[in-house]
Amino acid sequence: MHREVDLVRLDPQYRIQFGAGGRIDATADVPRMERKIAAISPGDAKKFRRFLLENRARLEAFRPVLEREFLGFGDLFSADLLKCLPHLRPHQSLDGYLRTLFRDPRIRLAFSFQSKYLGMSPFRCPSLFSILSFLEYEHGVWHPLGGCAAITEAMARTAQAMGVEICTSEPVLGMEFQGRRATALRTAGGGHKADAVVVTADFARAMHKLVPDRLRRRWSDR
Repeated sequence: MHREVDLVRLDPQYRIQFGAGGRIDATADVPRMERKIAAISPGDAKKFRRFLLENRARLEAFRPVLEREFLGFGDLFSADLLKCLPHLRPHQSLDGYLRTLFRDPRIRLAFSFQSKYLGMSPFRCPSLFSILSFLEYEHGVWHPLGGCAAITEAMARTAQAMGVEICTSEPVLGMEFQGRRATALRTAGGGHKADAVVVTADFARAMHKLVPDRLRRRWSDR
């Protein structure tokens, strides 16, 4: 049996200190969180449960979409995605959605800073991503004992138990292609043939270093 990762649920999850005054020790305990919000904006506290209900429904509606692959442009027009359009609200930003619930900008900030996880501003981030902050209150924030590396190590052990070979200290020098399809990797240790290649390195550097210029129509060296 492979050792699992020990996770500790954090409560409070984190502390939000507002420059305009006030703070929230965020918690997934709904009555306590309502009291924290009320201490800053009494009128907004009663909207917290509505936020949870709306985003619980939104996540359940999108779950079939989020759990499947998108392999081509046609996948954007699937029946399950079309059913989700009422929840998508592409015209509405995250902050715009939160304005329908919370009047105090500090409370909106408490439920929108998670858009920074995506590198996006809540004023431009699509409203769908309110599910990010919702997930923290629905399922909690957990700390892995041993740090985040403990999760990566546990995933590696699980993969190896399933027969995956993990090669480290073997820099990838380039990819080999048949037509436009990647078929192998050239590495310092020789090479690896592949039915499929997944690149998780920085996009700009990986394209420049690993993919021949002649195959990069939109991202050529020029």
